[in-house]
Amino acid sequence: MDYRLNNEAIVACVIAQLVRNGRRRLPVVVGLTNLLMHEKERKKVLSSNNVQELTAIVGQLDGGLLAIIMNSIVMMIKGGCMTFGEDVLCLTPSGMNLCEQMRDGRSKILRNIIADMPSIMRKMEDTGVELLKTRYVIAL
Repeated sequence: MDYRLNNEAIVACVIAQLVRNGRRRLPVVVGLTNLLMHEKERKKVLSSNNVQELTAIVGQLDGGLLAIIMNSIVMMIKGGCMTFGEDVLCLTPSGMNLCEQMRDGRSKILRNIIADMPSIMRKMEDTGVELLKTRYVIAL
């Protein structure tokens, strides 16, 4: 089914899953989404425990997906699935419902990203690697 989903739809699902467990600051969501959408970098992060290596991986990410990520966030807000205020994104009940519905496994890409998401988020938090210092997030 992946061929039927466009980039904004997949990115919107990733963003919803990131925000599902609580409010998140916009730059953190943008940085994590960009990292999660790049399979090669995602796998590198999963296989590394070295802070310098993780920092280098994150530093090499470009802003190629920034427009898609921002379009997806706007789509989620205008669709009533997410709210934005004071630099923080939060899911609405409709957004929580969306998160439950996307777990049906129709998209292999999304299924893989969701499976890797907890480990990557934990690794970023445990090592203190700053997603906010990447070139494209600073532009926000």
